[in-house]
Amino acid sequence: MKKTNESTIYKSYLGDIYYKDSGPKDAPAVIFIHGVGMDHRTFDDQVNALKDRFRVIVFDLPGHGRSTIKNYSFRYTPLATDCLVGLMNHLNVQKASFVGQSLGSHIAQRLQLNYPERVRSVIHLGGAEYKSYAGKWAKIFIPVIMSLVYLIPKNLFYKAFGRHKADTKKTQEYLTEATRISGKNLIAKITKDMLYDLVDGIPEPEERKMLICYGVNDLNFIRKNSIKWNKNYPDSLCVEIPNAHHIANQDNPEYFNNILTDFLDSHAELNNIIQKEVSFA
Repeated sequence: MKKTNESTIYKSYLGDIYYKDSGPKDAPAVIFIHGVGMDHRTFDDQVNALKDRFRVIVFDLPGHGRSTIKNYSFRYTPLATDCLVGLMNHLNVQKASFVGQSLGSHIAQRLQLNYPERVRSVIHLGGAEYKSYAGKWAKIFIPVIMSLVYLIPKNLFYKAFGRHKADTKKTQEYLTEATRISGKNLIAKITKDMLYDLVDGIPEPEERKMLICYGVNDLNFIRKNSIKWNKNYPDSLCVEIPNAHHIANQDNPEYFNNILTDFLDSHAELNNIIQKEVSFA
């Protein structure tokens, strides 16, 4: 297998998208999608664990990390989804497994809905099923919530972001740094879009093999939703990550990596041999 370790820029209609493409090019592709305010570095431990046997692609979402953003006039999630498909076309990746963390989970579900032929399986980490959780009337509260967010001083906002979403000091420091790079205004705007998304919901996408993970110390809403989500999908597996918060893959990378590699190995097309898929129930 010819291996690649490429870091470069994909020029999309949304901006210049920074990405890293590692591992054998003819191996099954795994694409990681980070959460709001973060960047590709959140998956460093996962890249190192997978790149010998999988083609591993990480990238910075538009406006995050080393990526730029323009033409951001509609909801962020569908725009980012189309941008990711453009990156896949650019890299000649026809189908992949997707690991979506938080916002990345929403984008992965959009991929299932709009581009089901590009999705082999989905791993959700600290995500929530992309459906309506309240009536349309709930939209009246979103501007109120966001007005409170905008009142928080920037430095306090960045520090609180880290403490609120991670247990380990290393992960908290990374989140504080990454959110400073992305900027409070972009994070707030995307968060507002995500709240509207959760009120509106989307149609149920085509089913794919699915791994649902959450940190034991994550928000109660995330934990309960993950368990319920798993019960509604017979071809899914739900795993609680110990000693971890919302960014469970960084708080407890060894545990998450073991679960992730077991899941991928159970149905990956390794060395062009289609292995029997295991039904997770």
